[in-house]
Amino acid sequence: MFLLEPGTGTTGIDNNADAHFKAVLLGASEALQIVHGKLELGTWQSIFFAEMDGPGHRIVNLTILKIE
Repeated sequence: MFLLEPGTGTTGIDNNADAHFKAVLLGASEALQIVHGKLELGTWQSIFFAEMDGPGHRIVNLTILKIE
């Protein structure tokens, strides 16, 4: 195991490594199906947004693909 001595770390650390770790575990994107204009979810499925880095402004990007 490699440990840094006090004062030898990088500068500019934002002190939110736990938020980055949680984001890696949960993932940053999801693909969902819309069938006949309705979200296709299973009986026990739902969608939630988890903010791991404190309150802030976020942009949600949606890409809709039509398959015929």
